[in-house]
Amino acid sequence: MNESYEDMTNSVSDKYKLCKNMNCQRFPPDWDPEEDTEENYEEDEWKKCVLCIGYFNDDGIGDILFIEEEPNNQTAECNLCGKTKNIVQMKGTGEYICQNACDETDEESEDDEEINKCDECNIELDRIRDGSTDKNFRCNNCYWEDTEGKYSDNIIKPDYRKNEEEEKEEQQEDRYIICNNCNESIDCWNCNIYCLFKGDSKQPKDEMTICQLCNDDLREEFEEEGYNCDDWDEM
Repeated sequence: MNESYEDMTNSVSDKYKLCKNMNCQRFPPDWDPEEDTEENYEEDEWKKCVLCIGYFNDDGIGDILFIEEEPNNQTAECNLCGKTKNIVQMKGTGEYICQNACDETDEESEDDEEINKCDECNIELDRIRDGSTDKNFRCNNCYWEDTEGKYSDNIIKPDYRKNEEEEKEEQQEDRYIICNNCNESIDCWNCNIYCLFKGDSKQPKDEMTICQLCNDDLREEFEEEGYNCDDWDEM
């Protein structure tokens, strides 16, 4: 028998300890004491552990050391996300990682996340809606309103910054407009309106809004005056 094999086997109880939970073995089941050494052993299912002098079964569970459980009773920080609960250690690399995937939402991450308010409107920030809940950060609508103006396509509607009463008042204000031709009030919720302009629709000039009646009766006259309307193309 290989003398080094005897020495290494006898040394386990004296100087070295094997991983417990999950357990390592001093030598793999296919170890040949007559021929194999730690230098020439060809690893396959069983691999050398970096945490102890033994080998672990790389079957998806044997490569994990449950450091927080008996008999280990240790604490550590995940090398990927910094969490300190439900941490295990990988026997192949020595790396500390979360027992569950780091991107899984758990109670710890939700409780520890600090919620701040928008610097401009003072509404509570939302990580999904606004991209961050850090201090000195603006919410989505405040950012895009400042960057592209209040008509930006990136502004979320209805505007979450307004309370329900303000929203209703604004909706009522937007509901009625005055026809620029006959000066009649138009209920936009129940009547069609037509936005006329001269020149290119991307750079319109002499814009005006007319009611359905004025459009039906005077469309030809408006066209003769050089007015265009995007809705006319659909009619």
